[in-house]
Amino acid sequence: MWLVDSSQVGQVAFQRMVRDGDLIALMGTGARPVDIPDSAPLRTAALAPLVRPGLTLTGLGALWAHFGGTPPTSLDVLAYEHRHWRSWSPPMPTRVHTTPLRHGAVATPGVALADALRWADLRQAIPVAYALLSSGRVAAADALGALDAIAAQDNSWRRAWSAWAAVRDAQGAPRRVTGAASPP
Repeated sequence: MWLVDSSQVGQVAFQRMVRDGDLIALMGTGARPVDIPDSAPLRTAALAPLVRPGLTLTGLGALWAHFGGTPPTSLDVLAYEHRHWRSWSPPMPTRVHTTPLRHGAVATPGVALADALRWADLRQAIPVAYALLSSGRVAAADALGALDAIAAQDNSWRRAWSAWAAVRDAQGAPRRVTGAASPP
């Protein structure tokens, strides 16, 4: 078993296995055995039960799925049309945002970084954005493309650009860049 859910082994046994170091907790009620290496597909699979099918995971949750690190405490998801998801009760704090663009099950790193700066707690989002941009794991050009796609009438536009400016100023880098996108 490469991914263990607490419902498969029972809550008490699950907590004991995590405490004893046999399992490494991921998100929600999921964990991986210590002999299974951490990977993006594994993290994405751990997040799948937390996101309703048809929605796109974005923000810090998508960045965690792509790169690992500290799991987020809440999730941001994108819906392609405005609906009331009354039959869905997310198992952790989740914000649903409407977008006219389709992104797939998990947003690309550039889109996820821009969305983290739009909606996530900036005390978590800015350090993550700084680290990913500084290491080159997310190209500034990709994040800028996603920021440019935000409509100026959107209430989150000013917040996203202000957070972007703070990250780029802290890096001592220009706010606008030209260059290649993230490596494939």
